[in-house]
Amino acid sequence: MARELRRWRLDFWFWKLTDLGEVLLIHLSRLYPLFPIKLWTWILGI
Repeated sequence: MARELRRWRLDFWFWKLTDLGEVLLIHLSRLYPLFPIKLWTWILGI
């Protein structure tokens, strides 16, 4: 039970981080439209 909960928590945090990364990517591309999206994804490692 505890192991399942721990795994769920890790999945949740990973999901949160990727969600945050996407939001960050959108804001960065809005701030710097000259930067190609592929370059941002490479920089952030998404």
